[in-house]
Amino acid sequence: NAVWLLGPSGSGKSRLMSDCATLTRRRLEPAPLYLYGRCPAFEETRPCMPILRLVERYLRLPSGTAPGASQTEQLARLVPPRVATTLVQALTPDFNGTTAIAVPTALAQWLVALGRSQALLVFLDDVNFADEASLSVLARVAEELHGLRATIVLGLREHESAPNPA
Repeated sequence: NAVWLLGPSGSGKSRLMSDCATLTRRRLEPAPLYLYGRCPAFEETRPCMPILRLVERYLRLPSGTAPGASQTEQLARLVPPRVATTLVQALTPDFNGTTAIAVPTALAQWLVALGRSQALLVFLDDVNFADEASLSVLARVAEELHGLRATIVLGLREHESAPNPA
């Protein structure tokens, strides 16, 4: 359920995964949900931002836009109310960092619940540059992968140093 995709920058990892997702979605019924994200190499971002971007894509929420009632309801159908509330707060542009549940915990619970509810293909590229909190989310999800209808593909830039070796 977990795959490492290793290659130098510009080698076509993203294109390969896009083609793989297209082919997989054509051949499998029901077609898996495909979520793509990237860990920024040189940008300062909030903790867990690459995983939060996956939630934005799942909700079809424009980046930097607070979730509305329909997105909140969509999350509440998938995860417990406290988890949904935490995710909504974390997606709000003026988020101050205080939630009832830790954001990495809520994000891991969301990904696991999503993989239980439907077929799922996630590609997170450039994990060399992932922040510690994002790595924590991925580690928690990895512990729960058995039994999920989910495949997590982690792209690594070959010959690039990682700020966090974990």
